Amino acid sequence: MSLQHALIWSFVEAEKQFTGYSNTASIIRHCKQKGAGASTSPDDLSPQEKKTQAMWVLDTVRTALNEFEQALIVLKYGQGSINFADAFVQVGLEYPKYEAHVVDLILCNIFQFDQTGRKWNHGSRGWQDYPTVTQIADVAGMSRKTATRWVGEIQKDIHGALFAAELVLKFELERRLILKIKAVA
Repeated sequence: MSLQHALIWSFVEAEKQFTGYSNTASIIRHCKQKGAGASTSPDDLSPQEKKTQAMWVLDTVRTALNEFEQALIVLKYGQGSINFADAFVQVGLEYPKYEAHVVDLILCNIFQFDQTGRKWNHGSRGWQDYPTVTQIADVAGMSRKTATRWVGEIQKDIHGALFAAELVLKFELERRLILKIKAVA
């Protein structure tokens, strides 16, 4: 499992609602079932165990990263998360020198999602799935050169912060034995 897969899976599992209980994984863990029927596959985990594992990963995100980095992780990996809109706002607040509605459009451009986590769509306007730099300039009433500069500055900052946050998470998840990444030869 990669860090990216672990984060996406964790956001999906954490949002699921479940009822009932399957004791298959519990039986396996207590060594009461052996042989061909025994398995340690994640598919054999009960819904409660999957949710617990997902919460361990998300708790690591919460404890290892600052609020800005947490918001970036939610924007990149948690499009279905109930915290997606809050993360959008949190990231937007980090850029007070830019106009708020322009930052929203730039974030939509970078992450290709709107504030609800849905794919950006302008319907009959014929735009792409997300706003381009030219469209940002048009909506904001600024020159394309200024919009390009703003997008570049924010994008560079966000990509740097995301890279650093992912490194910290990978280290923390491996240290906590939640994630094992095999070295590729």
